[in-house]
Amino acid sequence: MHRVFVYGTLKRGGERNDLLKAAAFAGKASTVASFRMLDGPYPVLRDNNGPGPGDHPVSGEVFEVDDAALAALDDYEGVGERLYDRIETDVAMEDGRILRAFIYVGCAGHWDREPHKLYARLDANGHLDWQPSRTRDADH
Repeated sequence: MHRVFVYGTLKRGGERNDLLKAAAFAGKASTVASFRMLDGPYPVLRDNNGPGPGDHPVSGEVFEVDDAALAALDDYEGVGERLYDRIETDVAMEDGRILRAFIYVGCAGHWDREPHKLYARLDANGHLDWQPSRTRDADH
């Protein structure tokens, strides 16, 4: 089994959570490392190799998946097509445990071709907490 940290459309209630229907929900978590998040119809994390403007830990969820589900997630995220890379990172679970999990981050060669707006919505803990634009629009 593999742990995967998700932060966007793959979260419970997200429009692509169907890809995790056979996965076991392990709990809510946040990344230990800070990332920059690009905004759009779905979020894109950028691994900046060090703190910079707009970098924050990211709120999300951890799922336990088998090899087939991990391969399906890789396909969905465009791993191998240079859209996203799957890397390992430390995540802090709500109960305080620190676990290693896979996370998908945008490939520089693809996402740096043109400027993108940074996502800046933070939760009460100061973590990036992506919400779909339709949810954000309803909040205002």
